[in-house]
Amino acid sequence: MTNIDYLRQIETAVLSCVSSDPIRRQQAYTFVEEIKSNPTQSISIGFDFFNKNQQFNPLVKHFGLQCIEETIKYKWTSLDSQLKLSIKERLWLLMTEHDQLPVHLKTILVRCVCEIAKREWPQQWPLFLDELVTLSKLNSTNDYSLLILAYLIEDVIVLQTLNSIRKRDIQTTLLQHGTKLLEFIEYFLDLSNTISSALYALTMFATFLPIEIFFSTKIIDKIVYLLNSSIHRMKAAEFLSVISDRRGKYEERLPLLQLFSYLFQNGSHYNDLYSIINIQQSNDTYDFMKQYAMVITALCEQLCYLCGSDDLNKKAPLPEQFSNGKFLQVLLTLMQHPSIYISLYGYQMWLQLIRANIFQENDYQNILPIVLRSLCHSLVKQLYKKNVDSEQGK
Repeated sequence: MTNIDYLRQIETAVLSCVSSDPIRRQQAYTFVEEIKSNPTQSISIGFDFFNKNQQFNPLVKHFGLQCIEETIKYKWTSLDSQLKLSIKERLWLLMTEHDQLPVHLKTILVRCVCEIAKREWPQQWPLFLDELVTLSKLNSTNDYSLLILAYLIEDVIVLQTLNSIRKRDIQTTLLQHGTKLLEFIEYFLDLSNTISSALYALTMFATFLPIEIFFSTKIIDKIVYLLNSSIHRMKAAEFLSVISDRRGKYEERLPLLQLFSYLFQNGSHYNDLYSIINIQQSNDTYDFMKQYAMVITALCEQLCYLCGSDDLNKKAPLPEQFSNGKFLQVLLTLMQHPSIYISLYGYQMWLQLIRANIFQENDYQNILPIVLRSLCHSLVKQLYKKNVDSEQGK
């Protein structure tokens, strides 16, 4: 363990890095960079800042974890096997003992584990997934396992920060365990403290796992239900927008038509938001409406691809929610919304449906007047009630 006086000296230097005095700031910066240059020392210092018997500034703890992360990222191959094992064990101990860390510390702690996994898993760390499951069972509020999986997928598959061979190894292993991992994450959707992290992890998995796997569980049902929650609806909509926008072959995308029965069922309050015009609406509600409009638009594009093909062997029947008018009613409401940004999504979808020849020829006699009426409604400037009242009082 590092001498406590030396740790306090480092603490002073780290805090001085944000000093307004340029000379003092430069001296502090030089000092901390010298510490980082020694991998063994920087690793030891990073863990020592989490000593239970001492209190250190959160900024300093962040610096300590940053030392560990940079050592793993840039000097991992030069470390001996015993030190590598020690780093893994001590990181796991930190996650076990500190499940209520501030977000900025939890994030970099998770990043440290991800950096190891990117270099070791699955070949040198075959029990990685089993250890994540064990970690999650220690405390019902422990969401480290979910965040590790989410950040790992984001780095490797979404941002593609690894070479093609390492990416293939990790992606193949994730695909092999895809069903079990979704079942594992689904459990956390039922725990109020971990819903947000579970949605984030599922959103990352939605970027590459086969679409039908999600419909073989109750995940879609639970996420659609969360659209009615003011706390979690934004992240739920983000997941749905990712999975609705997936590309691939006809057979791979076909399960997405099932989303119509989930999203346009009776009692779906999130669809009613577009018909409630309120100038005092919160920014959060408006942001959700935009995000959910993206979901519907992506789903409409999938419908045009799957149901509008000229190839009869690759032309699926229209979903019931389209045929009975529920989906079209939401589109009309979108078109009439006073927000130009939101109403554009409605017009975009109508154009997609017309181009894809989704409607029968005799349908246009009934549909076009309604669409034109909605269009006129959007073109006419509507005064707010308070403005009308003020004019009448003149």
